[in-house]
Amino acid sequence: MKTGGHYACRSEFLGMRSGLRPENQPALGTTSFKMHHGTLAAYAAYFSRYLDAYAAEGVNISAIHGQNEPVAAQVFPSCTWRAQDFAHFIGHYLGPAFAREQRKTEIWFGTINSGDLGYLLGVLGDPVAAPFIQGMGLQWAGKDAIAALHQKLPTLPIMQTETECGDGSNDWAAALHTWSLIKQYLTNGAGAYMAWNMVLDETGMSTWGWKQNALINVDQRSGAVAYNPEYSYSNI
Repeated sequence: MKTGGHYACRSEFLGMRSGLRPENQPALGTTSFKMHHGTLAAYAAYFSRYLDAYAAEGVNISAIHGQNEPVAAQVFPSCTWRAQDFAHFIGHYLGPAFAREQRKTEIWFGTINSGDLGYLLGVLGDPVAAPFIQGMGLQWAGKDAIAALHQKLPTLPIMQTETECGDGSNDWAAALHTWSLIKQYLTNGAGAYMAWNMVLDETGMSTWGWKQNALINVDQRSGAVAYNPEYSYSNI
């Protein structure tokens, strides 16, 4: 489904390599999803089957977000989208599919890592896509747009979908930074704020070689449990 024929949109970053050939990297500001009718229809069908598979196991999904970080080309699974292409997918494929199937699952525009209000409104203001969108998911650079977005669309439900996951310091400076983010989001219309990495091992290392913060670290050798400073706001 990707123009580069690979799960990643970037071949290498900070020593991490995805296996994507450099010449197949999408250009910045482009859509790396194949904008063909059959591919878009298949992607919409994928969401339907995903919901059905979980429902068969007794798990009912209340809402889905169409793409994680659509303005970031990553060495891990990622897909870039221009606003007009994302709106086209929601308005002409995903939304109509959910309507035909009488889905109760909501479609949210997310999870968006952009502080560009124009990008957000390029989808939320699209006359075909907008009627199908029932909420907004923001993370990372989305903090730079939430105040203006909430002022522009005050009744739009907003959630923060992924807190900034730090550098593995797990100290009070990181906790205070996260607390400032929580206040920024909640005072500008967000109804939910999501932690990232509830529990990690003692290394805090991601699969992609990025050391990250967590609410809790568990030492795999000793079994010792460390409740980090950021754990304190999980009980508020």
